[in-house]
Amino acid sequence: MYQINWTQPALDTLILLRDHRVEMLPQMSLSFLKQLVDITTSLDLTPERGRRVFEIDHRRDIRELLFENFRIIYRLHHQQVDTLTVIRARKHLIGLCSKRFQIKPTHFIE
Repeated sequence: MYQINWTQPALDTLILLRDHRVEMLPQMSLSFLKQLVDITTSLDLTPERGRRVFEIDHRRDIRELLFENFRIIYRLHHQQVDTLTVIRARKHLIGLCSKRFQIKPTHFIE
């Protein structure tokens, strides 16, 4: 079983989505965010089920899950899954890689 860790940028995105769901994303709800967290948590048993990220497909340890209009990008490292970022599905990672993939993971606490 893999341990699920959330990096600060990924947590910040969840907080931003939660705080702005009414003004910017009216279809966003707390149940949607819970589903997003739950699908990420389910990686503890099958972490390799996500596909490789096309912008950096040479990296076998970096993968993504698609959930509705979002990409959940994570890194497999030993026996843990580090959730690196959550972005809109149509966004590219170009320019984000150097900043976000160097962040140390923090544990997600509900």
